[in-house]
Amino acid sequence: MEYELVISENDTVTKYSYRNLKNEERNMEFSYDKVSKQLVFVFDQFIPSNRTEYLNNEIHKSAFTNYGLKEPYDDGTGPILFNPEYGVLGIGNSYGPDFVYLPNSNLVLTKDVIAELYK
Repeated sequence: MEYELVISENDTVTKYSYRNLKNEERNMEFSYDKVSKQLVFVFDQFIPSNRTEYLNNEIHKSAFTNYGLKEPYDDGTGPILFNPEYGVLGIGNSYGPDFVYLPNSNLVLTKDVIAELYK
């Protein structure tokens, strides 16, 4: 699926809007609180986990932090790989599809990101 990323920010929050170019019902929006370092997706809050950061220079120069639900529940979304410069790299979803946001389609990198989500 092709998405367009629109980033908007103010002093405390950065919003990442992923617009699906073929179906607007599949748009996704994330908010990042610069002070608390929390990520919000729909109604869920995500916090940085203690897992090792993911760095792949083919994707971005900065590492991605692994975020997990602040209050986990059985069918909750996550984990999420994120860095404030790039936005969301990958979203794990045990009860639905995983998402990987790369600038170009690359099956090898996509598989690597999905593997990183579930380490």
